[in-house]
Amino acid sequence: MISTLSGTIQSIDNYEISLSIGSIGFTLQVPQASQLIFGEQKTFYIYFHWNSEHGPQLFGFNTLLEKKLFILIIGCSGIGPKIALTMLAHLQPIELVKIIQKEDVRALSAIPGIGLKKAEQLIIHLKHKINSLIEHEQLQESDKEFEIWKNIGQALEALHYSRPEISQAMQYVRQKHVDSASFDQLLRTALSFLSQRQS
Repeated sequence: MISTLSGTIQSIDNYEISLSIGSIGFTLQVPQASQLIFGEQKTFYIYFHWNSEHGPQLFGFNTLLEKKLFILIIGCSGIGPKIALTMLAHLQPIELVKIIQKEDVRALSAIPGIGLKKAEQLIIHLKHKINSLIEHEQLQESDKEFEIWKNIGQALEALHYSRPEISQAMQYVRQKHVDSASFDQLLRTALSFLSQRQS
């Protein structure tokens, strides 16, 4: 069984990339393709999925938590890999965890392809499983920190940045700042990152 793959990104197309390892190229479905760079050396956590219509598919994830969340989501009745990828493309793993914990149907239903009814079903199905996952992974982000990140996302949305742009900015800011950084510091870093990408 393949658990990880490390190689060079040779192509990026929507949710699909080609990862070159030696003389072999692997097609991976990934949630955060817009954040990847052509020619970048990258390691992905791999999930092998068999579909009766499409055959075997490989899904790649940046973190083990992201992979575990994907597996939990596709375990829900009527939810396939496409919706699971969309959810993880629009929300950072910890944000998705908190939304399910708080039973925030409105936030979940805002994701393309998920209406109110499907959001309610997902929360009912995932809540207890998410709580078990949190205990196992020992995730420590507080409600206050979650609210700060949520407010940054809303501020960038109000400035008419797209969801992929916001997702890229949020990931960049998380890498640059420690948890004690203020809302103003985090937002300035996000705006600086986005302005550099547009220049």
